[in-house]
Amino acid sequence: MNRYGTNEHLCNVSTWLTRCLLRERADGTLSFYQYDANGERTYKLTGGIAMQNIQGHWRSYNLLDNPTLYTSPYLVSTPKGYTKHYYAESERVASRIGGGGLADIDRNDNPEMFVIHYNRSKELSNQVQECLGVHAKVSESHLAFLYEWREIREKERDCYWYHPDHLGSSSWITYSDGKAVQHLHYMPWGEDFVNQRTTDYAARFTFSAKEKDAETGYSYFGARYYNSDLSIWLSVDPMSDKYPSLSPYTYCANNPIKLVDPNGEEWEIDGYIYTPGGTCPDNVSQSTKDKWNTMNKIYGTREGKTVIDAMNKKGVCYSVSSEKCPSGPAGGEYVSDGNKTGGTIYLNGKNSDVGLLAHEMFHGYQDLNNQGSQTIHNELQARLFATDIQNQTFSPGIPQLTPKGDILPEVFSYNVNKVISGTYSSQNMQYLEDTFKEHFDGYENVKIRKEGQTDLYGTIKRIY
Repeated sequence: MNRYGTNEHLCNVSTWLTRCLLRERADGTLSFYQYDANGERTYKLTGGIAMQNIQGHWRSYNLLDNPTLYTSPYLVSTPKGYTKHYYAESERVASRIGGGGLADIDRNDNPEMFVIHYNRSKELSNQVQECLGVHAKVSESHLAFLYEWREIREKERDCYWYHPDHLGSSSWITYSDGKAVQHLHYMPWGEDFVNQRTTDYAARFTFSAKEKDAETGYSYFGARYYNSDLSIWLSVDPMSDKYPSLSPYTYCANNPIKLVDPNGEEWEIDGYIYTPGGTCPDNVSQSTKDKWNTMNKIYGTREGKTVIDAMNKKGVCYSVSSEKCPSGPAGGEYVSDGNKTGGTIYLNGKNSDVGLLAHEMFHGYQDLNNQGSQTIHNELQARLFATDIQNQTFSPGIPQLTPKGDILPEVFSYNVNKVISGTYSSQNMQYLEDTFKEHFDGYENVKIRKEGQTDLYGTIKRIY
């Protein structure tokens, strides 16, 4: 029991149906949630109980007539209209009430697949209703109003700006004219403490910048839910095996004042959750601070940010450790966990070496992209990435590309600079691979590349 009432849950791979008997109202509310293949919520239907008299007998059913369509992180639609969201990197900074221009709303590149998914959704909905012992009807035209917004109908005057606290939780919401329309404060674990409004606008995204469902009071963190009243997750933390001393339902290692857990799968530095670009906690060792600052230097470059953000995805966890490498190399080492859910970067105590961390990080990026085998191609790409980061951050450290033997250094440097500048051709990369095999120790018996390996570093450079 909680202040929202009794909740019954039924889960399968595609849907979650929740029945909430609200204390505040005498009628019940049924909510239907639907997710995509990545576990992200795409659709929500809610509705109260309706009564129908059939041949003198009253029957009750849930009329699901209040939909929410999550088209993408940038656009959410409800019967009241649609809202566009604006981001600075991963932080939501503003929401604007839409005014039209949905010209491609009728676009359907794969109508056959649409029909398959539509029928499958109805089938799953019926199965879940049967298991819960409920009966629901869905209006077929509850989002038809969106067709009225294909053309620009009005100016988008209403824009609301989010002003977060140090955890990203919405603290103040202001209107376009700068006036405050909502003020929020939270208890340590996310329970509402202060919620003051000057208008009828209420922010959907509150604690830790996540949406709190009005039907349940749970915060939606992307494929899992958090109960701030009980201070626990409703499902097991996917990285709980890395913390055997903590409950698998624990939120933020029981430290919600300093830590955030956007999706449960994060970078870690010496056991502390690393938020890319974030401030290092105060009560940590100097070793941890050095690694944290080194990570932030890498994240401050365009290429470094691309790689770190890509590795900060759901279902994976990467750790940075100053411990000695398991297999004994003098520099650093990346060790994969072997099942594509992350790995550990060992720095051998060289915690401030930007090039070393960038090098091993790129090996993790290769592993994430199913190209983690030992080849000249992979090693050269990691060293090019590390050299690029070193140059951009003006950081000393272990030289990544210093050939030995009888070689013209000017020619080698010319080809390296061509690749780092992003103006190179396949001939430049081929020259570096051939030269690397001949003039770098320990790679005489290593293959140049394996089938299927692609130019990951070049892809990053050409993004910009």
